[in-house]
Amino acid sequence: MLKKLKIKDFTLIENLEIDFVSGFQVLTGETGAGKSVIIGAIGLLCGQRGQSELVRTGSEKTILEAEFEINKNNLIDEFLDENNIDQFGSLLILRREINHKGLSRAFINDTPSSLSQLSKLTGILIDLHGQHQHQKLLYVENHGIYLDAFASLEKELDKYKILFKKFLHNKNELIRLHNIKKNSIDQHDLFSFQAAELEKANLDENELEQLKGEKLKLENSEQLYEAANFVSNNLYSSENSVLISVSKALNSLAEVENIDTEFKELATNLGSARVMIEEVGRTAELLKEKIEFNPTRLEEIRNREAEIDWLIKKYQVNSIDELIKHQEKLNAELNRIQNYDEDIHGLEENLKSIQNDLNKLAIDISQVRKNKASILEEKMNKTLTTLGMNNANFSVKITWIEDPEGAVSINDKKYKSSERAADQIEFLVSLNKGEPLKQLQKVASGGEISRIMLAIKSILSDTDDTFTLVFDEIDSGISGKIAQIVGNKFKEIGLSKQLIVITHLPQIASQAISQFAVEKIEFNGRNYIKIKTLNKNERIQEIAKLLGGKNVSAEAIANAKNLLNVSQIY
Repeated sequence: MLKKLKIKDFTLIENLEIDFVSGFQVLTGETGAGKSVIIGAIGLLCGQRGQSELVRTGSEKTILEAEFEINKNNLIDEFLDENNIDQFGSLLILRREINHKGLSRAFINDTPSSLSQLSKLTGILIDLHGQHQHQKLLYVENHGIYLDAFASLEKELDKYKILFKKFLHNKNELIRLHNIKKNSIDQHDLFSFQAAELEKANLDENELEQLKGEKLKLENSEQLYEAANFVSNNLYSSENSVLISVSKALNSLAEVENIDTEFKELATNLGSARVMIEEVGRTAELLKEKIEFNPTRLEEIRNREAEIDWLIKKYQVNSIDELIKHQEKLNAELNRIQNYDEDIHGLEENLKSIQNDLNKLAIDISQVRKNKASILEEKMNKTLTTLGMNNANFSVKITWIEDPEGAVSINDKKYKSSERAADQIEFLVSLNKGEPLKQLQKVASGGEISRIMLAIKSILSDTDDTFTLVFDEIDSGISGKIAQIVGNKFKEIGLSKQLIVITHLPQIASQAISQFAVEKIEFNGRNYIKIKTLNKNERIQEIAKLLGGKNVSAEAIANAKNLLNVSQIY
């Protein structure tokens, strides 16, 4: 419920504070007094675009603030949580500022917010029905919402919404897999060739180092042979080898080692040297025999090195180890391509199952809507008649539109669908006898749109969650008995909703539980808009003005009292 509205430096308003109550209340005043200015302030708090011209002349900025009292509301709680906005208990405060340069700021519970956030939140809090803006009936996408509220389809639509999201997720995943498969198939031959090429190369991460060592030996085999042969000849195998000379020396020392112990020690050391020399010589002899002179193998090694180097450059890697990893990656990709068909088949089967459920639920929802639409049409036409639209013919058009991308499919035909199922719902109206049904915005005036909305709200008052309704100039084109009936409708809705109405008709104003008088005054050469909550006597005077003009007669006073007594306000 809108508890308080504060308006500062807005057009002709210097500083106003209005305390609203629950139930049906009215704003009255002469034409041009500024009633619609107040509704305009509410509109800006609902996210409408503002301009610098709205700032009162001589002021830096306009400040608008609304305080709402909110009971437990899941939609509001979810909105505040999603947008990280603090909760102030049962109080919700909206503020909007527009400076003289046209720059705008918005706040929700003192948290800076965007106009879209403000608009989304106030869409839960308030329905604002003016002559030109916030007329939800002009937007076809809202028609289904009203019909569904009347049909109490919330649970079925929640179920459908979950299925619809699953359908879209699976459909997008299927498209993604098909695209990947297509791209992968285009590369399949390349991947296969590359994997086979690397497989044929029979790569080993240690091979290159081994090849380099073997190549070094083969390239230097002659030098190695000469070194081994030299060592073998000089130390071991020739007649003048070191080994023979050492043996002779040992024989000489053997003759004297028992004479002098120092010679014995010398013989021992020389014996050790002889063993070492003999071993080195024999090893050199063996190495000489093992040395390979193999130009063919050397060429093979060079070719293999060249092959590995070429593969490293071709696949833009730095080592054999990275080549092996690339080979593993190619094999994994080829294996994944082979599994795409299985994954795609599984998704297609799942999608068919979801679509079957969607189809059935869409048909069931559509049938409920069609049944309820005929009842709504009947109720609407009766209500519109009581609201002075005697020739009105209200109709609900429900159609299915073919769409090759639609989620709902019946008899091999796909239909346009959304989270609200497949029905395309539109309210049509004819306001004159003999005229065909047409779209609302093409045949209805602002006042007529407001009365059509009033009829809907009176029918939906028990199911619509929006608590605060604001109507601007809803009484256009009616008077007398019809005005009394319209007032009765407002009074009826006011039993369960907060209703704020701008009216010129005493028959409507007298039935409100609270009345505000809006007046434009002149002070120090400037015009100001003032508003006042009226007491009983002031209401009698104000309603008398509505009945008879500025010059209030005794008869007008009596009629005003009678209207208020009939309405049992006091």
